[in-house]
Amino acid sequence: MGQILKTCGFAKWTVEEQLLKDYHASARELLVGIKKIGAQSHCFSARGFCLKGGDIFKLAVFLNSRYREGKGVYITYQVLYGFAQKSRQTN
Repeated sequence: MGQILKTCGFAKWTVEEQLLKDYHASARELLVGIKKIGAQSHCFSARGFCLKGGDIFKLAVFLNSRYREGKGVYITYQVLYGFAQKSRQTN
């Protein structure tokens, strides 16, 4: 990321990362929550790989078994906060 900012003319930057867990009562509610924030399709990649109903059920079973804690089934979001300052040009 630093090289991209430097190429774009930024002299200083800082980036902070935070991992946030979002809990849901079940894997089904988690998947509904993901859909509500804009994940409307169950198709992935340009090749058109799509999950079928049975695959979504298997995914829900996996999520319930692997990502369940005391508060429920969770998803982790990686949030990046950044600040960049452009170089002052002297002409």
